Amino acid sequence: QGEVELSQTHSFARPLSTVLLNDGTRVVLGEDLQLLGISERGSLRFRLRLSSGNPGIPSLLPLRDGGVLVALGAWLLGYDARGNLRASAELDERARVTLQSGHDSLIVGARGGVYRWDGHSGVTRVGSFRGAVQDAALDRGRAIVARLTDDELAELSLSTGIVTPLS
Repeated sequence: QGEVELSQTHSFARPLSTVLLNDGTRVVLGEDLQLLGISERGSLRFRLRLSSGNPGIPSLLPLRDGGVLVALGAWLLGYDARGNLRASAELDERARVTLQSGHDSLIVGARGGVYRWDGHSGVTRVGSFRGAVQDAALDRGRAIVARLTDDELAELSLSTGIVTPLS
């Protein structure tokens, strides 16, 4: 059709996490804690240097409003699709799993705490699995199911904070 499409190459450290935002922006968090936003056409939208003494297991969560939640150690950082920091909050433990529920983000901490954050005001503690969590998933927006050990599952109700063993 006579159209020319250009692409660009960007160098960055080994990716730790990557997500795709609503507008097609690819967000990559590298080992060097640089957060890159790359447009659909490959142009660099933003490059941010994040800092953390010990980030633990960092994660990215695309948000319904087009932004991204960065969980870095105990810090939660909410950015828009242009790389502008909208809000930040700090947990009393390291974030382990980030999930989206409606307009809120749910964060499961490494020690089992479960938190809700709307990306604007403070973090609210929903409940706790009362122990280390290996992984977790959202169950129909009503509960979080967590793998506590290789053979132990538990469910935390988001409305009551009550934990029920599943195995």
